[in-house]
This record gives sequence, structure tokens and C-alpha cells, in this order.
Amino acid sequence: MWYYQNMDFGKIVYTHKKIALIVVIAIGIAGLGYYWHDNSKEFVVLTDAQLEELGSAKAVAKYYERLQKAYDNDTFGGSTPEETLSLFVEALESGEVELASKYFVFEKQEVQLKKLSEKTSDGLKEKAEQIRGYDFEETDSNSNTDNRVSYYYYSYLDKPTPLVDESGKVIATIPAGRISHAVIFVKYKVWKIEDL
Repeated sequence: MWYYQNMDFGKIVYTHKKIALIVVIAIGIAGLGYYWHDNSKEFVVLTDAQLEELGSAKAVAKYYERLQKAYDNDTFGGSTPEETLSLFVEALESGEVELASKYFVFEKQEVQLKKLSEKTSDGLKEKAEQIRGYDFEETDSNSNTDNRVSYYYYSYLDKPTPLVDESGKVIATIPAGRISHAVIFVKYKVWKIEDL
């Protein structure tokens, strides 16, 4: 009993309140830090194999949520497919390959950056001029939607041309004549190039 008589309960309660407040502040700071860290990371596109390695359906769903969030925040593209293509061509003409690659969907940006980086300045300008010269035809309305549009353009080959894979191995030969090509655009917040 003498122990309780010598204790200052007001001081004890005040000390416990201070400790509780410090704990609440620390938890709040840690939570804000986690939220900021989780949402400030640059989005990294995963391959199909990497997606499989995620294992759980919850982890895959979180990946796709972050992918959608990245698309929602993306500003590299135009309000129309034509504007996106024009921005892409302008980036090619100015030699800005990293910028040009950002007009593609996230899943294709790394591959496009590599392909464009291999071209010389003259090669980029030639590609831009080639695209500007295409006579694009929109595909029929059955294959287009509000969020996905395909255009076709044609080129002519004077002679059979070998088609090579990434390793340089000839995988097919394209015959001489009229060749059709597709340009596919997909709309997120802005229109992105899916295939060119």
C-alpha cells in the first residue's frame, strides 16, 4: 500500500499519453512513408514469365492495378491516334528515341527504345519521312472500338526481301509486290501505339 501512496498518478498518466502519442505519430509516419514509397516507384513492365513468378493471384492483381494506374497518369500520347503518330514522328525527326518510344504502350517501350537506338540520325529521319508518306486507311468499323483503332498502309517491294529475327537469322522471305502493314492504337488516358 505504501508503494501506491508515493506514486504520482497524474505524472504516470501524462507519461503514458506521451508514449501513446509518440507511437501513433511513428505509425502514421511509417504508413505515409510506405504509401509514398509504394506509389512513387516508377512502374516496371513484367514479362509473362515474371508475372508467373509472382505466384499469387493477389500479387498479379496488384501488378495490373499498378499498370492501370501508370496508364492513368501517362501523358505521352495524343487525344487522337493521329496526334500520337504525329508526336512520334516529331520525336523521330529530332532524334529523341527515348521520347519516341514513350508513345508506345508500356509493354512495347523497351523493345522500341532498343530498335530506335540502333538507328542513325539519318535512319530516324528516313523512318519519320517514310511514316509521313504513308497513305493510311482506317479498317472497317467492325474491328475498331472506342478504345482501339487500326489503320493500314501499303508499301511496295521491288524484289523479294528476307525477314530476319532478332538474332539476324532469316525466318521468311517477303515476296515482291504490294505489302499491307497495320498500325494499331489503344486508348488509355491518351492514345498509345500498340503496333507499328
